[in-house]
Amino acid sequence: KVSSPSDVDTEMVVDGFLITFSRNELADSYVLYYTDWSVAPQKVPNTAENIFLGVPTFNLYQKVALANLDAEDCPVDKLPEEVYLCSGKINYILADPQLASGMYVGITAVKDGEESQLNEFMVAG
Repeated sequence: KVSSPSDVDTEMVVDGFLITFSRNELADSYVLYYTDWSVAPQKVPNTAENIFLGVPTFNLYQKVALANLDAEDCPVDKLPEEVYLCSGKINYILADPQLASGMYVGITAVKDGEESQLNEFMVAG
């Protein structure tokens, strides 16, 4: 079973938030979760399904599937909503205007259709 990235970092950039983490060569893909629900970080480690089971409808809760790249692809000017691989780290600019500093970002890895546990949330910003 594949494990979720443990070195997720977020940084505010012009187009949104740059999210970076070490590539897991065993993963087929990743799922990026973001939310303003303050209870979510208290529920890890757990499956994303269990964490977000009781999320109120008025809270922001989104997920985005990210590809796992095999080859280095690291242009200086990165486009939002595109996945890049830079020195062994996945780079992704999340450009959802709903995402603000102080919200929570978490990432799982997927292998053969099976998603890892969500082990931690980072605070965006």
